[in-house]
Amino acid sequence: MTKNDLVNAVANHGLSKRQSASVVESVFDIIFRCFEKGEDVKIVGFGHFRIRRKAS
Repeated sequence: MTKNDLVNAVANHGLSKRQSASVVESVFDIIFRCFEKGEDVKIVGFGHFRIRRKAS
């Protein structure tokens, strides 16, 4: 699923595409800010996200 697919899926629940894009962008911004602070993101019933460092 692409970001645009996600926006369209949210729009199918009664929001405009513009509102849906804003919601999706806001959620991604919050997640990225958590990662920048070194925090994991846990969404109960969905998933656990974290930055994993790999040797280059």
